[in-house]
Amino acid sequence: MGIIKVTNKLFTMHKLITTGLIALDTIMLLVLPLQTQEVKANSSCTATVSAAQNRIETRRNVRVITRISDVSELYPDHPTARPHEYELLLEGAASESIMNSPKFIKSIAAKIITNCNSVGSVTFGVNQTGWSYSVGLIQGKVQFFECLDYDGSDRKLNWGEQYCSL
Repeated sequence: MGIIKVTNKLFTMHKLITTGLIALDTIMLLVLPLQTQEVKANSSCTATVSAAQNRIETRRNVRVITRISDVSELYPDHPTARPHEYELLLEGAASESIMNSPKFIKSIAAKIITNCNSVGSVTFGVNQTGWSYSVGLIQGKVQFFECLDYDGSDRKLNWGEQYCSL
């Protein structure tokens, strides 16, 4: 009986430490330039991203990791005043079904782009894989980026393009 209690306490401590390390890792990955912090300060944007995360996770075996980045160097032709991208990284058994739901992905991306005035695109991906889809503001409409096969060249991507195979 005593061994089981000790084992349960160790398991609980392990979960707590793991959660703390994941949180710390996430914080470290989100150390961003000052201009990116402005995106997070917009309460409508923050609420929209939080609602999107909840919508994806509710009643599904999936966890969403959110990141924001400045993609203006990768895409110099990004929409005016929209240099940021949210990444929604999926982990769990439901990841595949979400990635195979283009209407669901586009719906969530449209809400984020509409409510986050400096965000031009949202990328959905299965964490730690190369599987991702980007959705962005292209000619005034929210659309999926065109998937290109990576050919090894140094060609810069145009806004609305992404490599889908590596």
